Amino acid sequence: MTAITFPPLESRAMQVLSWHVRRQLELVRKPLLATIRVAALAVPLAIGLMLTPKLPAQTQTGAPLRFTAASVKSAADQGIVSNRPTRFIGRFRWSTTVGLMISYAYHLELWRISEAPGLTSLNVIYDVEATNPPNATEDQARLMLQSLLNDRFHLVVHHTTKDAVSGYALTVAKNGAKLQEAKQSEPSEESGQLDEGWVAGTLPTADVMLITAHNANMLQLSADLQKHLGTTVLDQTGLTGRYNFELKCPGAASSDEFPGLLASCVKQAGLRLEKYRGVVDFLVIDKIGPFVEN
Repeated sequence: MTAITFPPLESRAMQVLSWHVRRQLELVRKPLLATIRVAALAVPLAIGLMLTPKLPAQTQTGAPLRFTAASVKSAADQGIVSNRPTRFIGRFRWSTTVGLMISYAYHLELWRISEAPGLTSLNVIYDVEATNPPNATEDQARLMLQSLLNDRFHLVVHHTTKDAVSGYALTVAKNGAKLQEAKQSEPSEESGQLDEGWVAGTLPTADVMLITAHNANMLQLSADLQKHLGTTVLDQTGLTGRYNFELKCPGAASSDEFPGLLASCVKQAGLRLEKYRGVVDFLVIDKIGPFVEN
């Protein structure tokens, strides 16, 4: 039996600074990258390759997509971080760590990002202010952020697969998903802010857990479930839309009850939460820094 240890991208817990619709975001507390112990298991490599989110490739014939202009500076407040960027028509804003930037840019959960030995700069929080074409999509913004990480942080990465990762997988139940697809939202008339959705798990009473989603995708739901479970949750639903839903289940008396209760909760949406062991695609950070501030 072998054990693979994934070092943490963050060094301490920090609160989420909410800039999203309804000004709701959960407190983001690490350990999203807790040590994962795994056992060797033979699983077809094709499974791992299927688990990689599909992003449009950087243009093959021209220059990679880049922000029109960008300012990146070390944040004055190193204690507060937002877990997602705020996008406006033609603008991109984020106060966050490099680790979260990489996670968003490559559309991967934090636990699927491994650091090379000796990297310590991923804990620093930066303020990013950038401009982009007004019609830029979220996928294009991710690619622009990849270029920014390459240019300003000298980021070098490569993909690899790892066997027998243990955790949970979110899948669609036999009879299909029971989710209300969100209508395409318009940017705020006052600020031009784009609605990119959220998932919030709350405890309205001591014996009730509520998972509420607004214009959210399955990766956002997986990330929220992961926070409650304290271990990896892999999105294997294959669902690419955005959804509104509210799931209610009994509150947990102890953390040991969370897996069963959350499984019953997502079952209401036609989803399954079950133990997972298999091959997963990872992003390995080979080099980062020195940082170029402006």
